[in-house]
Amino acid sequence: MEVPPDDVEKPVTEHLIELRSRLLRIIIFFFLCFVVIFSFFGRKILYTIMNLVPENANIASLTPMETLYAWFYISVVISLALSMPYIFYQLFLFAKPGLYPHEKKFILRLIPISFILGVAGALLSLKFITPAIIKILASYTEKNVILFLSIRSYVKFYVSTIFIVSLIFQLPIILSMLVKHKIVSIDFLKKYRLIAYSIFFVVFNFISPDPSITTPIILTGLVIAIYEISLFILRYL
Repeated sequence: MEVPPDDVEKPVTEHLIELRSRLLRIIIFFFLCFVVIFSFFGRKILYTIMNLVPENANIASLTPMETLYAWFYISVVISLALSMPYIFYQLFLFAKPGLYPHEKKFILRLIPISFILGVAGALLSLKFITPAIIKILASYTEKNVILFLSIRSYVKFYVSTIFIVSLIFQLPIILSMLVKHKIVSIDFLKKYRLIAYSIFFVVFNFISPDPSITTPIILTGLVIAIYEISLFILRYL
């Protein structure tokens, strides 16, 4: 069996030391992103999200720490999102010696594409998907009832939904890797797509901050659209 050209036998301890070094770099990078976001952009992003509240709703801070919590939560999630390409790159460098040349080229091409898809998903969710979900949920409120949204719950729901949508936009990357490495075939993905959609719907019901089925239905619809587009593109790659 052909062995990757850079694959050299090393003691387990050496691999663990290198893994620790990679993880330490990831933690430092994430911390630097957090400091920058929290110090310079967190509050601006918080106010931007607050300005997108539905017309029939009001934002309320139920405790003195809620605004700070929302600011902190936004900074953590955005820092994690910005760190993802660097995390993937460090994991790639760790696994690089065991990869074949064509696998290295394939993964290196996917890293920037993954970042672009994640940003596209976040922007789409920020401007259209999440506001639409909140507007639908707010419409359930009776006309004679004043709707107050806790800033903590509102921001957590908003940012969590954006993060979930960004992950959904990684679906083309995941499917292309599965097909490229012959783990599954395009026919297999096509045959069992309904089962995949059902699994996604169940998962969204568990992880969605929305207790109703509104958010899971919208997110599953997004998954179906991206899944079908991915299958169409994979047929011609």
